[in-house]
Amino acid sequence: MAAGEDNGKRGYMLTYVIAYIRDLGLDYGVVSESFETSVPWDRVVDLCRNVKDRIQREVRNHGIQFPAFASCRVTQSYDVGACVYFYFAFGYHGLSDPVHTYESIEAAARDEIIASGGSISHHHGGSA
Repeated sequence: MAAGEDNGKRGYMLTYVIAYIRDLGLDYGVVSESFETSVPWDRVVDLCRNVKDRIQREVRNHGIQFPAFASCRVTQSYDVGACVYFYFAFGYHGLSDPVHTYESIEAAARDEIIASGGSISHHHGGSA
């Protein structure tokens, strides 16, 4: 599993780009957001793969022209598991309601999180 200072710097830059300048992205035809989960260690890899795959399937099902950007990283580690942040973005050109489309895809991703053994609430105490 990749780790180290450079990987951490890339992760924080990704957090900044997706989570903090998403409003600017809307002006340029991109919807982006982050969401998170906590999951037991023995399910981390499967959950990450399953959720990213589900996002790509949902993007195709919604008729989005290009593959979405879907990535994740472990941000906190605990004795029994980890917090995983997902980052997701897609170009919305040609969609009549891109925010609703995003919400639908995120809901499917959250369903996949639950199906893969993750939770919707984690260390921040938030829930969907």
